[in-house]
Amino acid sequence: MSLEEDRISRSIVGGFARKFTESLAVDVAIVGAGPSGLVCAYLLAKQGHNVAIFERKLAPGGGVWGGAMLMNEIVVQEAVRPLIEEFGIRHRPADDGLLALDSVETAAALVYRAVHAGVRLYNAMTVEDVVYKNDRVGGVVINWTPVLLQGMHVDPLTVMSHVVLDGTGHGATLTRLPLLAHSACVSRW
Repeated sequence: MSLEEDRISRSIVGGFARKFTESLAVDVAIVGAGPSGLVCAYLLAKQGHNVAIFERKLAPGGGVWGGAMLMNEIVVQEAVRPLIEEFGIRHRPADDGLLALDSVETAAALVYRAVHAGVRLYNAMTVEDVVYKNDRVGGVVINWTPVLLQGMHVDPLTVMSHVVLDGTGHGATLTRLPLLAHSACVSRW
């Protein structure tokens, strides 16, 4: 047995266990680490809230990486300039009232700033359901994405939270769950 490999493995497992244990009860659980989820998480963490994001894919950032039709350019409205500048994203005028940004720089900046604000981001974790108690959503049910993709029957874990936000983008994955799609479930903070 090599001591070096043992120390490396223990560091990885121990570090993840500490971080994950701190995320089993949070103020806000955000599902999806695309641009809206990352910006929301950043702003909440900056205010001192305990925030965790669960992203089903390996790479956070959502579809912003691909820009428009795989051209790494995106265009946003001038109104978001203060936020873009707060994230340190370079931009240039595109047209009247519009700004152009590099999509790769944008994705990287959003992830970096969110994590540095204190957000704990978990990639390759899928939210497969919500915790519903006392007539309110009070958390999420998570599992490893590869486990679900392989169709393995492995029990999930729960993360309790005061608020659950669906940041899954166009698919609105969380709000399409049967419980939420057919009721007026509202988490109040």
